[in-house]
Amino acid sequence: MIHRTIIRIRAAFNKAIRPAFWTAVWTFVGVFGFGMVGFLESIQQWAGGSADFPDLSVLRGAAVAGAMSALVGFTGGAIRFVQAISGHGTLPDYGESD
Repeated sequence: MIHRTIIRIRAAFNKAIRPAFWTAVWTFVGVFGFGMVGFLESIQQWAGGSADFPDLSVLRGAAVAGAMSALVGFTGGAIRFVQAISGHGTLPDYGESD
């Protein structure tokens, strides 16, 4: 009985964590990427001699914004896990997991 419950919880966790992880990764890359584009534009202006070297705080801000947006993925994963354990929702199957 306990063994089946553990297996059910592990399967639900694996089904919930995989999409949550990829959502977190791609939201971080997307938000940080936009910040990086702005920083590279500032570097281009500096290289042209029309501006001072940009402050690295822009990249720090982009990294923090990316990390905070990645929390959306992990929050979604936690909600999906709770739904699967409580029986109030079904999770899509993304194939076999180890």
